[in-house]
Amino acid sequence: MTGDPIPRAPPKLDVSNATESERSSFASFQQSKDGSRKGGYSAWTPIPPIEMRQGDTDSSEKNKSNAFEKIMSTHQTATRKRGSRTSGKQEELGDLETERSSRYWLDESLPVLSRPEEIFGDIVRRFPEISDLASKFGRPLKVATMCSGTEAPLLALELVSRACEAQSGVSLPVSHIFSSEVEPFKQAYIERNFAPPLLFRDVRELGHPQAHTAFGSLEDVPRARGDVDILVAGTSCVDYSNLNTSKKTLEQLGESGQTFYGMFEWVQRARPPLVLLENVCGAPWKGMIRNFEAINYHAHAMRLDTKNYYLPQTRTRGYMLAIADEVALPDVIQCWEKQLRAMKRNASASLEAFMLDAHDPRVLSAREDLSYKKRDKEDTPWDKCEARHARVRIEEKLGQKRPLTNWVHGVNVASLPDFAWRDWASAQTERVLDSIDIDYMRLVKRQEDANFKTSVWDLSQNVDRSDPTKAKLGICPCLTPSLCAYVTNQGRPVVGVETLALQGIPIDDLLLTRETEENLTSLSGNAMSTTVVGSAMLAALLILPKGALDHIGLIPSRAGGDSTDKDEGLKSVSCARVAARRAKVLGSQALTQEPLELGATVPLLFQGDGSFAERVLNAATQSSKRCGCESDEANANSNILRCSVCGHSACQACAGKPEHTKYEVDRRERISPREFEV
Repeated sequence: MTGDPIPRAPPKLDVSNATESERSSFASFQQSKDGSRKGGYSAWTPIPPIEMRQGDTDSSEKNKSNAFEKIMSTHQTATRKRGSRTSGKQEELGDLETERSSRYWLDESLPVLSRPEEIFGDIVRRFPEISDLASKFGRPLKVATMCSGTEAPLLALELVSRACEAQSGVSLPVSHIFSSEVEPFKQAYIERNFAPPLLFRDVRELGHPQAHTAFGSLEDVPRARGDVDILVAGTSCVDYSNLNTSKKTLEQLGESGQTFYGMFEWVQRARPPLVLLENVCGAPWKGMIRNFEAINYHAHAMRLDTKNYYLPQTRTRGYMLAIADEVALPDVIQCWEKQLRAMKRNASASLEAFMLDAHDPRVLSAREDLSYKKRDKEDTPWDKCEARHARVRIEEKLGQKRPLTNWVHGVNVASLPDFAWRDWASAQTERVLDSIDIDYMRLVKRQEDANFKTSVWDLSQNVDRSDPTKAKLGICPCLTPSLCAYVTNQGRPVVGVETLALQGIPIDDLLLTRETEENLTSLSGNAMSTTVVGSAMLAALLILPKGALDHIGLIPSRAGGDSTDKDEGLKSVSCARVAARRAKVLGSQALTQEPLELGATVPLLFQGDGSFAERVLNAATQSSKRCGCESDEANANSNILRCSVCGHSACQACAGKPEHTKYEVDRRERISPREFEV
């Protein structure tokens, strides 16, 4: 654009202008660079693509193999290891025990943390320098986001601020400058929950002086130097995905390249001190780093896994930090990876700790939505999958039975165990039902009953692309927009709002009113994990020397004014944020406080003979749950059967799995759970 030239970058920070501590740190860095790197300085450590992460040496041979061949080679290798017939059985049992122990990944030596508030409270407790840094801020941290979907960076900073305030009485002030999102339902989510001053529609327009907002108006783009302190962007990844057979590079300007260069042009003009990018591991990170180095940024990328940062989800993503060279010397960027590695903390809570109660209204609403038989449901027809499934059954010697679902071709009925969601299973395609049976029999061969293990199966993948025998127990696979994660010991999928919780998002603080199950799954599948992006941002702030923070203006210099004015300003900002989030109800001043007398009147249900405690206990027993299909709204419609041997109970419609030979009709009187609650 000739009429809107990109301004020249400011001069980079020179050693002569740096502080004494920065000069000494840079001198040690220069010595190590001269000793270990005879070539020029490069902050890039290549992130290998997924195909090359299993210790492979020949990429050409790797490309020829697929997931099915890997499964078969593993099976054949295990078979060869069994040795002779005399000692083969003992060796097989030993191999099974070794492989079983490798599937237990959760760190049971650590406290169980599953709530986002507890997780970020632990991060702030482990690193008290976070609170110290927040106490020195002279103004709010100015943050902008692009293509971040759920606004996980802002949620992470809000949780950090709450933790700092609870532990040290100091909040982390944050100013949201603008967001950019192209999906309409995500725009509605952002506007409803965050209300940014500017919500732009297309990241590709942000290099211009004006851009269209989500509401269609043209607004000025904040791109003056000093408008933003840190930019967090998660540009499109469709051209880099391993499932994409037509990948494109940055220079080919596919969807991913266009969104990257739209963000990049804005960075050239605004020059934020910190830029944090997130994308899949197969993205062209080397090209991205070269682009940033060409405009005088120090950049470094690394590969992070969500399950190494509190959350039970295997999600490997690449993160890149770029620091403007007028802010800090080149050695600072090398400290980011070290700091981020130090903030690791393996997940200690199982997937089930992040799932809601089966009677939660959000789960019941999702069950009703997922149990609806959609005629336009996009899935591969069974006649195209039948040969592939038959080959897997033959090659892995699984037989032809369907022991878990008992599905029949052309009949939308699935006989799952009595605790499972049978209505959901009946709405699934035959490919999904047969995948459940194949995965179940794979574990049976290993002498494992999946109904009593917290194993998570990705039913959105074909059977030759998944292997439940290698999955970590209690760990969810990588969340994707099309994921169908089936939890075996609960007999149901992970619903949309639960997938958000698995990304560390505080679901109880969000307004999720209009989003469908598909919308929620898409939100979580494209979201950043709050624990990972939050740690990456905190590490970037912690490694900056005081001179850099002073240059940005986050920490005021001694000549910058009275500290009392600074404290009052931050206090007013904090009070304004709290007042905006916790608006008082109109007329609340006229309310008066009165003592609450529980038990002032005895309900008719609790009246009768015996003590009051005995009558309440009797009513609670009559309203107790006796079948998996019952909820806190109503009891089962059919008679309840009770096994006289083990005491197991289920209604006539659900009984049958597991089998009980001593079933008898339960004649005990029952009342509605809703009536008991009232």
